This record gives sequence, C-alpha cells and structure tokens, in this order.
Amino acid sequence: MSQATSAPTLEERPTLLGECAKFLKTSVGSKVAMALSGLMMGGFVIGHMAGNLAIWGGKDAINAYAHFLHTQPALVWATRVGLLLSIALHVFFAVKSHLLVNAAARPVPYAFKPSAPKHWKKFIAGWSGKYTIWSGLLIFSYLVLHLAHFTCRSAKPMTQLLVGGQTIVTVDVYGMMVQAFSSPLISGAYVLVILLLSSHLSHGIYSLCQHLGLWGKVWTPALQFAARAIAYGIGLAFVSIPLAVLFGLV
Repeated sequence: MSQATSAPTLEERPTLLGECAKFLKTSVGSKVAMALSGLMMGGFVIGHMAGNLAIWGGKDAINAYAHFLHTQPALVWATRVGLLLSIALHVFFAVKSHLLVNAAARPVPYAFKPSAPKHWKKFIAGWSGKYTIWSGLLIFSYLVLHLAHFTCRSAKPMTQLLVGGQTIVTVDVYGMMVQAFSSPLISGAYVLVILLLSSHLSHGIYSLCQHLGLWGKVWTPALQFAARAIAYGIGLAFVSIPLAVLFGLV
C-alpha cells in the first residue's frame, strides 16, 4: 500500500532568497555574480574615463566637472559605496570560482584534457585568461594609491572658476593632473596599469558573452574582436591623458 506524501510546510518551501543563495554556491552562480559585479565596475570605469577626458577641453572644463561632483555628495558617495561593494563581490566570487568551486568540483586532475576548438583556444589560453586574478589585484592596488593621490591629499592646489556668472575658488584638478603626469615614472606606471585593465576587461567581456552561450565558429571571432576593441579603446582613451601631458599637448 502506497503512502501519501505530506505537503511541504511553510518553512520547507523554497524561497527566492534561499534559491539565490543556493545558486551562488555553484560554479555557474559564482561566475554570474562575478560577471554582474564586473559590469558594475565597468560602468564606473566608463564614467571615470568620460570625466577625465574633459581635460581635453582645457583647464576650466575639467575643473568645472570636478566642481560639479563636489556639489553632489550623495551621488559621489553612492558611487564610492557601489564601487567598493562591487570590488568586494568581484574579488570574493573570482577567488571562489577559480580556487574553491573548481577544486571542489574535481579534486582529482583530469588524466586527459580535451582540446578546445582552434578558433578560440588561443584566446582562452592567452595571458589575459591565465592571469586575470593577478592583474585584477594589481589594478585594485593601484586604484587605492591613485585615489589616495588625488582624493586624500591634505593640501590641494586651488584656482578660480567662473560658475553661473560668479567667480568661485575651487580645487585645481587640472593642475593636479598635469603635475602628476609630468613625471615619467607616474605616467609610466599609469599606462602599465591601464594596459592590465584593458587586458582584464577584454577577458571579462568575452567571458561574459561565453557564459551567455555566445560562442562558436561564427560568434567567437566577432566577439573576440569586439571585446578587445572595446577594452583597448577604453584603455587608449585613458592613456591619452598622461601622454598628452608628457608631450605638452595639454
């Protein structure tokens, strides 16, 4: 005689929060969380790049942009908190995905590793794919120093700026950037980190598309090119600033 199964109680029923937590414990869930946090940081990178490019408009343009940010403390702090949170999540899930989840899923190494398709094997095995974690840690370390250099200075140069028909005294961000990037050492370190950032972004963009199932003989070459074009295009915009300072263009 069959026994009737009892209906799950309210405590036993799956909840959205519980299912999300269960999903994040999986390898796929960790990679999805890493990709989403990476998108958040990508938004900050693009916004920061757009703001920095105001220097090409001259001293008043970049200083007016900086003054606008100083008048929006809620926006600035929301961005900072969001950036710190996304970095923490990205690092956590990156380490978990690469070291913990993959090791737990297969503690014994494969006796034979199947070859990847030729049209994307070279990219996956490339530098950006192998050393993503280390490039990310170097970028984060430089980000801390970079923000401390420009944000946490006790004595900042001041300048006059015309705003709404009135002359005000504000921080001379233009002067700070020109002074910093006039040093070949600082500019060289900045360019090196931006190259690492471009490599990191390129791998991240491509990996995100791959996790969405967009790979194959048709998709892979186009996505590989697009990922590199976007990542290194952003990098080129960033490095144009220190190079312009060194060559006296701004």
